Amino acid sequence: MNNQMEADVIQDLITLIMRSDTPFEKTMDMLGALEPSIEAAYALGQTQVKPVCLMTADDLVS
Repeated sequence: MNNQMEADVIQDLITLIMRSDTPFEKTMDMLGALEPSIEAAYALGQTQVKPVCLMTADDLVS
């Protein structure tokens, strides 16, 4: 599997979670459960999705 395909999978999962009609708390729980996978994929260079633990205020503004 190539790196772009991995990045698309991570981003697609996040998009599906964010667009779901689930309550806010459940949405946050699902994103929290996905975070370790995001961290691992990011460390391996397989996604452009930045893990929350590495985000700065600049990331939130841009």
